Amino acid sequence: MNFPFVSRERFDEERARAVKAEDALEVLRLKFLEYLERHPATPLTIGEDTNLGLIQPIQGRATIANVIEIANRDAYKAAQVPGAKGIADQVREAQSKMMRIKREANGG
Repeated sequence: MNFPFVSRERFDEERARAVKAEDALEVLRLKFLEYLERHPATPLTIGEDTNLGLIQPIQGRATIANVIEIANRDAYKAAQVPGAKGIADQVREAQSKMMRIKREANGG
């Protein structure tokens, strides 16, 4: 097994760079631990009155519960308008539009 030749200077430079990066990582780790100590997370309690649509594990990224809540709210608003299309009609129209686009994209 042949190992590539690396000069002592190059090895020492890379080792110094790695040590410097490890030190910077340790500083960041300590800052993060201090932040966690200053801002303790309150445990989430879920009960029968909890609105799952408001729970976001990653701020700004919607969960399934968020999407379902938005869809239900919009469906309810649409149902309140007299003469509005029902959900089944909207789904049917969206499906036919999608199939038309798919046919055109496939040359049909």
